Amino acid sequence: ELDFGTILEGETAVLSLTMTIDEETPVTIDSYTFEFPTGFSMDLIVPYTIQPEEELVVDVTFAPTDPADWSSDLWIHSDGVIPTVTVGILAEAILVPSSELVVSPLELDFGSIMEGETEVLHLEISVDGNIPVTVEEATFELPTGFNWDLPLPYTLQTDDVIFVNVTFAPPSADDWSSELWITSDASNPT
Repeated sequence: ELDFGTILEGETAVLSLTMTIDEETPVTIDSYTFEFPTGFSMDLIVPYTIQPEEELVVDVTFAPTDPADWSSDLWIHSDGVIPTVTVGILAEAILVPSSELVVSPLELDFGSIMEGETEVLHLEISVDGNIPVTVEEATFELPTGFNWDLPLPYTLQTDDVIFVNVTFAPPSADDWSSELWITSDASNPT
């Protein structure tokens, strides 16, 4: 039995498989078949003849293309007394942990506000993915008059949906606009 354990989708794992024979005459391996041929390979060129007393060590590679339970069998065919040897393979691939920070809406329009007044609009922030995301920083391109009320750093769990108040209090009569850069450890960091 070969036990690859659990690896991330897209990674590769290699285990050694040792083959010997109990017979007095050579045995020729003429083929081998994986139950899931797209996820596994073996560095054995067939036909290969194993001599008595020989210890053949080959590498079996697990390179999953999708997250799934890849546990299966490897069938090794030969002209030996037992023509097919079955090797059990335990292997699982999981999703690469990643999450995106989702912010909505992507534009806040405070409209016309009188000097000295204050307007508050809301951003909805959530996580799309399978790991929490920590919001590390929120920076306004032009910070004068703009503020938000989320204390940082703030970690959002995968099922969290939070509402952040963004406040605009114009210090003088003018056209005010600014970008807000939200920095996090998500796969879309800004």
